[in-house]
Amino acid sequence: MLVKNPDPLTYEQCFSLGAYICLTSNTALYDALASRTKGYSCGLLERDTLRLQAVSLLQAMSTREGLIGLQPQEIAGLVAVTLELDTVVRTKTPRELPTFALGGMGGDRGLKKDGEQSKLFSVSTLAALALADFAPVHKHHSYPNTSRVAGQSAIEAMGARSDFAESASMRTSLDVANVLMSSCHSTRTLHTISHALKGETINHIIGPVAVPHNAANEINALIGVNHNVHPETIVQSLKILHGKRIQKYGNSVAFCGIEAPLAEVDLDIVNPTNYYRCHDLKGLVAIDEVPPPPYTTMASFLVNGENAGTYLIAPTDFMEAEEARVLENDHLLIPNTAEEILAANENVIKGEDSVKSRYVAMTVALALFTKKYASFPDALDKTRKRVNSVYLRDCYQLAIGAMSNGNLEKRIRLYIESTQKDMLPGIDLVILDVDNTLVNPRNSGFYKKYSEAVNSAVSIYLNVSLEEGIKIADFYRKYYGGGERALFADNLDQHFPQYGKRDVNFDLLYNTMCTIDPIGQFDRDEITPEFLNLLRRQGKKVVALTDSPEDLSRKILKEVGIDPNLQFDLYITYTREKGPQKILLGKDIFAKIAKNFGIPPSRVLSIGDTLKSDIDPAEQLGMKVCLISPRTKDDYVGLQSRSFYSAFEAYRNSL
Repeated sequence: MLVKNPDPLTYEQCFSLGAYICLTSNTALYDALASRTKGYSCGLLERDTLRLQAVSLLQAMSTREGLIGLQPQEIAGLVAVTLELDTVVRTKTPRELPTFALGGMGGDRGLKKDGEQSKLFSVSTLAALALADFAPVHKHHSYPNTSRVAGQSAIEAMGARSDFAESASMRTSLDVANVLMSSCHSTRTLHTISHALKGETINHIIGPVAVPHNAANEINALIGVNHNVHPETIVQSLKILHGKRIQKYGNSVAFCGIEAPLAEVDLDIVNPTNYYRCHDLKGLVAIDEVPPPPYTTMASFLVNGENAGTYLIAPTDFMEAEEARVLENDHLLIPNTAEEILAANENVIKGEDSVKSRYVAMTVALALFTKKYASFPDALDKTRKRVNSVYLRDCYQLAIGAMSNGNLEKRIRLYIESTQKDMLPGIDLVILDVDNTLVNPRNSGFYKKYSEAVNSAVSIYLNVSLEEGIKIADFYRKYYGGGERALFADNLDQHFPQYGKRDVNFDLLYNTMCTIDPIGQFDRDEITPEFLNLLRRQGKKVVALTDSPEDLSRKILKEVGIDPNLQFDLYITYTREKGPQKILLGKDIFAKIAKNFGIPPSRVLSIGDTLKSDIDPAEQLGMKVCLISPRTKDDYVGLQSRSFYSAFEAYRNSL
């Protein structure tokens, strides 16, 4: 009947049908409802019988989807029962902030490359990480369908979890990293039936819509659809769910990729009725993503709780034509293998593939446009079925910034750490260098000003020319690890007897270095403080140890967004009274810090970018160490990491 009868089912019928199916997989639901369900006394709800019936119903609905298409109220009913009866947890966003919710149906055909079907990399997963710069993000996903790597397997390959089944851990990830990756396999039971079938069912529609988020928490949904479902059908379903208070929706969008340039797309495709009647129109939809140039995006919008219709978006609505040509799909499509997809993901995260990064920015831009501009009266042209490209291009530029500011790698690292029970097993105290470890300037040449200040201070200290001061400072750099040691060492007269013994002068270098202005030299960073907060939340003591003058160091940390009084248990700097502690005390300052907290050296980790001042002294005391260097130092065999953010995983991997 479900296949032969084209009459649509009601919302209530689909809710009941879904509940009946869920009795098979959800033991708690079965125990609560089975005995009160018609047919129970006749043995029709015995588990084996029920399972066969549930499988048949899922297959019938899937066939119905393929032949005549599902109606909005049918999808809404199935999603509602999944959220209300089968979802084990629906998390809240901390402070109940509006949250981007991303999901994709999968099951798409893929785009052609050299005449063969090919695949993209994990676009929506990477877009979710970038969107977290703007608002909390909840990405709901599954294991692979038509691609070798799906959202869940992509995240797991990066070392993170998405198998959450309790609200506390989900809220922690959202609170700390501003992003949550959840899996349909751990938040509901319905998907186990599909996996038993080892084939397509309507779960690929239910999954991305039924994001396990609190009903009262507003979400801005971004849902990628495949060729079997018109995006406007999904938007109409969201409207029903919103009206019945199953989920509160802000401005949302459902979208897909059409394998044709805009000029070749029949405008009939935006009409759902025409779409379901015409096989050729459905055949144009290739992917459940924003497609790369030169192809067209079809997007339907929910605006202020109402269906705002369906629109076509050209690549040049996002960007200039010249840039669109650079992003042609031949540069983006890759072989459908796990190795190729994961390698592409990593290159984007590390900022090593600007073409793929700009392509991901298109999805980010669509999300920002939906939330920020879709309510504007001139955002959507209902006559031409086009979007306002001025607004979309503005969002694309914001998205480019999020893809290129370095936060993508920091964000995934922070997310990984937020899902760990213990970031640093066996470590109770972390001693952090600051400059070029915890903070990095926009221009690496900024720290040359430190050397210039040292040269100037040495020349003033000895009352010699700047040229002579540089010569002496360079000698101490070569043999003692730092030019500033000329000001503090007691052996100046041994190497340069003409200058005799000199009193130590902490003020001179302090004042000279504090003339350096760091304003505008560092990017504001909301992620690094969260790493520090997370360490302390897990019971670790965090100490910042720097030989930069305190006034200058505090200015730099303020630029970045780190408050020493909030993020550190102890903050040790170069002061006028005590001078630079690492230079003057060496390993003794590390020993004093450990003793101050009553922590044995074996449970201390020192992280820094300089062997002589950050690594060697700590290692001599039996402390754990991690050298921060973007390039591997061949003359050092200890633990190394390319950044502070990846040091924790590097440490765990070394155990």
